[in-house]
Amino acid sequence: MKPLQSLAHTSLHVSPNPPPKLPISLCLIVKNEESVLPRCLLSAHALVKEMIVLDTGSTDATPYLARAYGARVYSYVWSDSFAAARNAALDYAQEPWILMLDADEVLDPSTWNDEGLQSLIHQDKISGYYIKLAHTEHKLSEPLEAKDIMAIDMSCRLFRNDARYRYRGRIHEDIASSIEAAHEGLIGWSSLMIWHDGYTDHTIQQKHKQERNRRLLLLQMQDEPHEPLWWYAYGTEHFQVGEWQEAILWLLQALTALREVKKRPGYLSDVWLKSVYALQRIGSIKEALALAEEGITAFPDFPDLLELTASLLSSMGRWQDSYICLERALQCGDVSHLYTTTAATRTWRTHWLAATMIERATQDRVKQPPSELDSESLDCHPVTELHHPIHEEPSTLASRHFAQAAILHPDPALQLLFHAASAYHSRLYHEVAEHLSQFMGTSAWQAPFIYQALSFTYHRTAQVSLSYIPLPISTLPCHTLLWGDGIRPYLE
Repeated sequence: MKPLQSLAHTSLHVSPNPPPKLPISLCLIVKNEESVLPRCLLSAHALVKEMIVLDTGSTDATPYLARAYGARVYSYVWSDSFAAARNAALDYAQEPWILMLDADEVLDPSTWNDEGLQSLIHQDKISGYYIKLAHTEHKLSEPLEAKDIMAIDMSCRLFRNDARYRYRGRIHEDIASSIEAAHEGLIGWSSLMIWHDGYTDHTIQQKHKQERNRRLLLLQMQDEPHEPLWWYAYGTEHFQVGEWQEAILWLLQALTALREVKKRPGYLSDVWLKSVYALQRIGSIKEALALAEEGITAFPDFPDLLELTASLLSSMGRWQDSYICLERALQCGDVSHLYTTTAATRTWRTHWLAATMIERATQDRVKQPPSELDSESLDCHPVTELHHPIHEEPSTLASRHFAQAAILHPDPALQLLFHAASAYHSRLYHEVAEHLSQFMGTSAWQAPFIYQALSFTYHRTAQVSLSYIPLPISTLPCHTLLWGDGIRPYLE
């Protein structure tokens, strides 16, 4: 067995007078989770009074490790239903509050603490809490930082131990609906966060999660053939592997049904977003844009949908409308309590998209032969006055957005590229060369764009530095260097 590399956790620090554990039962269902279970239990054991692990047939050291870390372990015969397994775990819980986790999750040490939890569980009118799930593309390691978050959604994971509250669904199981259906069953919002890394590419392949998910969803749709939630979930399984044609059939079926209901479910915004994206990927741009604009009316502060709409508008040459959508996306702030979102954690992306769109708009305009060029200017003039900053001051705006992307992006190497792009649009060509040189020293992969950018930079430097412009340079056409598109491969 490989040595365990447990995550550090603030609640594990030894104290001569540790606070009493809270009246919470931690519940997990597991199978062959020896590589991740210890870190999960370690993140919670100092806060909860009991830990319950329901093992569904492990063939590794999972049950032994669970006992070693202080959990009570029970065996359970798997019945093709996550809800049934979770409900079986609840039957063993003895404390007045339940915390439900998966083995590939850990509590965020900065948000889970004794004082904060005390205030939550002593709210008499609250039966449960929505908690942020922070998904990461990489294996969890110390320190846990916001820059590693791929997406955020909300899930009811902390709730009262009440026989009326039970999970529903063979997969993508949910307890919130049973809490809300019960008398006085109110669910509050919290600032608590859980980290999850179970959907890294390696883990998906290792556990064959998608094959399992599809099989269980087909069974669930036999149980509830008229429930849009399962159409959405099944479409999402196809969506995640790029099977766009299959995905759009199920997603649009769910969307059509949900448009008719008076009380819209929380997942409707994600149905809308995925439907628009799938339509875009199969080339149905006009249909995607019509659906996106309808979605923005329903969810005007959904940054991911605004970004996607901006992309569609940009592909149609509607630069000004595209930029306005991106401005609105930047104004949304943190809406992770309302939507499953990536934009809330990647504001740098919105700035990069805005700069990219401005560059494309400028290139599109200079393709047309200018009516008149100012001989004293080194840059192409706009052909027409459209009275909007993206046409009247594109370089200033692009520079500003690239600079913001540099500040917000977590990767120091990519920060150098964004700084270089910002400097280029500000005509600080020596800074451009400096940033590019530093980048080439930190990155082993050099795309052709980097050499093109250096060539353009030296050309611009020569134009600025020489007291006269030699004929071979002065006769070169005026080009726009598309930094946003050039940086894209590094972002992907």
